[in-house]
Amino acid sequence: MSFAMPRPRLLPGLRPGALLLAGLLAAAGSAQALDFRFNYSSNVPLAAQQGMAAAAAHWSAALTDPVTVVISVGAVAVPGGAVADAQALSVETPYSLARSRMLADRSSQADNIAVASLATTRSLPRLVNRTRDNPAGAGALQTYVDNTSFSISLTSANARALGVVVGASTAVCGIVCDAFIRFNSTVAFDFDRSDGIAAGQYDFIGVMQHEIGHALGFVSGVDILDGLSPPTAGPFTAEIFQSTALDLFRYSSDSAARGVADFSADTRPKYFSLDRGATAGPGFALGEVHGDGWQAGHWQPVGGLGLMAASGLPGTQLDISANDLLAMDVIGWNLAAPVPEPASLLLWLAGGALLAGLARRRGQHCTSMADRPASSAGHTPGATMAKSQQRSTKEAKKPKKDDSAAKPLSPGAVSAPITTVVMKKGKEAKLK
Repeated sequence: MSFAMPRPRLLPGLRPGALLLAGLLAAAGSAQALDFRFNYSSNVPLAAQQGMAAAAAHWSAALTDPVTVVISVGAVAVPGGAVADAQALSVETPYSLARSRMLADRSSQADNIAVASLATTRSLPRLVNRTRDNPAGAGALQTYVDNTSFSISLTSANARALGVVVGASTAVCGIVCDAFIRFNSTVAFDFDRSDGIAAGQYDFIGVMQHEIGHALGFVSGVDILDGLSPPTAGPFTAEIFQSTALDLFRYSSDSAARGVADFSADTRPKYFSLDRGATAGPGFALGEVHGDGWQAGHWQPVGGLGLMAASGLPGTQLDISANDLLAMDVIGWNLAAPVPEPASLLLWLAGGALLAGLARRRGQHCTSMADRPASSAGHTPGATMAKSQQRSTKEAKKPKKDDSAAKPLSPGAVSAPITTVVMKKGKEAKLK
């Protein structure tokens, strides 16, 4: 049994960052091999189609895997006032197979460090809570190390990047696709970046980059645990909740002390780490229900951590950042140009975490918990967005017109779809 993840969202509120996208893309040159194909509904205007192609081109320039990703795109009045959302097909893959493919796929020093941190056991040890089999009691908040998970959930695009054979499926789109992205036809988007992003409008290309990032694998299974544990539902046994590739590098100080990744739903800080938690990188969001109010499949919404952060502001440009690219690198994608490596890599990660901490202490955030829009009903927890830079609007620009035991499936078997994040409308919008 597996569950569909909630749609990830981007919330407004991030301040502009100053990261490495421009240099990375400039170095990409002809190395790009990642290809996108789009199926558009009849109501998607030409400007949106061109914006979608531009968003995809940024990812194609940054990632070199010879993978074709098929995405259906629609324009609708998204429920709950979301700016956009995405749903990606997921593939249940034995953990041992995923690890072996990551080992074979290594193309950077970051990959070498990351794969060396992974458990070599057949099952995936991880710190969990709120499950039926919690030694402290069914559904208890207390964490414990679980060893009953033998599979992880990969988006179909992420699986292909790792060389896992994925069969065609119509489960998400009604036609064969890897993801379905919807943008809100009632939201004011700026489709032209050439003169900045107009005040009060959302960067369409940046929002689409974010949603594509979820399809590529920036998602977290913690969102499912967060949404399907008491008092909302369950409790269910731990094996039902599958980690994603990104979750393999999700740590807390508690989990690092036990040498395992952190898959718990609570308010303790979680961070990205390549070396089994020893070096703390960018912070992750903690979950909408039991965490900090932001979907776990994102970076934290403060500190300018990247495109895949949980919130973003209208009037700002969103671009893929070095944090986003590093995450994509270690979950199975190959980069056209490396992030800092090799000796400076862990120091750079630690520095990024320090800067984020300083930003938090200085109050560099745009929303309080009370300001955050409530998530729309029925959204399952889920995906994350690629890391990005946000650039300020040019002032001169004018606005434009039972629970059954989880059974490992054969490699590449298709499981329930992962639903990615939704962006909420408003002064500050969640990116899903």
